[in-house]
Amino acid sequence: MKLKQLFSDCDIKVSEEAGILDITGIAFDSRSVKPGNIFVALAGNIVDGHDFISDAVKNGTSVVVGERPAVSMPAFGATAYYQVPNSRQLLSKIAANFYGNPAKKLTVIGVTGTDGKTSTCNMISGLLRKAGFKTGLLTTINVDIDHTVVDTGVHVTTPDAVSVQSYLAQMVAAGVQYAIIEATSHGLSQYRVNDCEFDIGMITNVTHEHFDYHKDFNSYREAKSLLFRLLNRESGKDFQKYAILNADDPSYDFFKDQACVVSYSYGIKNSADFFASNIVCVDDHYLFTVNMPGGKKIEIKSKLMGIHNVYNALAAIAVTYLQNIPTQSIKDYFLNPDILPGRFEEIVSGQPFRVFVDYAHTENALQNVLDLANQIKKGRLILVFGLSGGLRDKSKRPGLGRIAELNSDLAIITAVDWYPSEPVTEIIDQIAEGCIAAGGEEKRTFVKIPDREQAIAYAIQTAKSGDVVVIAGKGHETSLSINGVEYPWNEVEVTKSKIRKFAQNDQ
Repeated sequence: MKLKQLFSDCDIKVSEEAGILDITGIAFDSRSVKPGNIFVALAGNIVDGHDFISDAVKNGTSVVVGERPAVSMPAFGATAYYQVPNSRQLLSKIAANFYGNPAKKLTVIGVTGTDGKTSTCNMISGLLRKAGFKTGLLTTINVDIDHTVVDTGVHVTTPDAVSVQSYLAQMVAAGVQYAIIEATSHGLSQYRVNDCEFDIGMITNVTHEHFDYHKDFNSYREAKSLLFRLLNRESGKDFQKYAILNADDPSYDFFKDQACVVSYSYGIKNSADFFASNIVCVDDHYLFTVNMPGGKKIEIKSKLMGIHNVYNALAAIAVTYLQNIPTQSIKDYFLNPDILPGRFEEIVSGQPFRVFVDYAHTENALQNVLDLANQIKKGRLILVFGLSGGLRDKSKRPGLGRIAELNSDLAIITAVDWYPSEPVTEIIDQIAEGCIAAGGEEKRTFVKIPDREQAIAYAIQTAKSGDVVVIAGKGHETSLSINGVEYPWNEVEVTKSKIRKFAQNDQ
């Protein structure tokens, strides 16, 4: 692609000579630069890409873009340099241009919120596929392009802007009609999904999370609202845009004010366009009625357990119903829905008690999972949980301990991911403060076992017939950081191995 085409609609003046340069790719890491690439310098919290421009030039970049004035940097020979106000915003735009603006050829659904994003994205995709549409999914678990799954690595948030546009282009090439994107607060605030041309924007809920990055609740909520500001843009597509909002979330009015498109609400407690009634848990199913605009109703029998999944289902049904998906197709999907790894995933290995692995790592998510576990237990509820260390939000720790203490019979506090900047024992002690404040007593209602594998083993060895064991915090993730070193990790397989070990010992 010529540089002039790459900079289309970017408000950058390019000379006629520079405009005909062939750009072979886009890089923002100097180590990945190849000859003919454009290099975009990004200023991060820890590392500043401007400090590595000389390395990018040595590796063959033909054009550099950054935020620093050219006069403040050394000369780079024949390499052209362009100063812009916001490198991340520019990166998103040129990535979209480079890949042919793929979002303009798709119906793009964005889902944001604190909890339930991945599950809701998965439901939306499943409902659309059940109705015969081809979908692409871009979530924090992986990328799924019409059933072809792409592993996006470990500890993933929304991918970088270049990868996002590349995945969207692959979706277009595969004949996908709907792209469903999990839009995290980091992804939104760092412009990674800035040129995704959203047609439908949806929010699950907003609770305490990522204050290590966003500093406070208002800043975090503002980051989430960026999805609706992107939705408000004119895309040129012949599509009625919608915002789907949670009427039961305390921030409902705030987000409704942000969305300048047609909005629909969903909920259980408050009046909403799509609301669930007659909610009943029967064995391993949830039964509920979805009441929809115009007095229409759908009776749902869902294998996806928990009130939180009723909310997720309502949001997904609202999106798909507005796309004229037949009600029978919606009913059929929930009878046999897609089951996400690490989302209340049951492990059955012949043990006389039930074991579930879940990604829950916020107060709201942990409360939801423990509410569900308490519904189905016949004995005790044993919980293995913890929180990540490093630069993560420390203020969450006592709150998570309080939730654990009040909703489990035995809480085992352990490591999730930890780094050299902070001892794992310090993280566990701060969580334990919440347990103690809620009336807990160490070695009676909670224990501390820093080694995660040993903590899981203790829970399995302690469990008796009729108990429920919940192992929370890692879910689907495929690595465990121990003192800053990433090790392969599979929570389900580790748990199965402990069940087998103690079953053999009992024989």
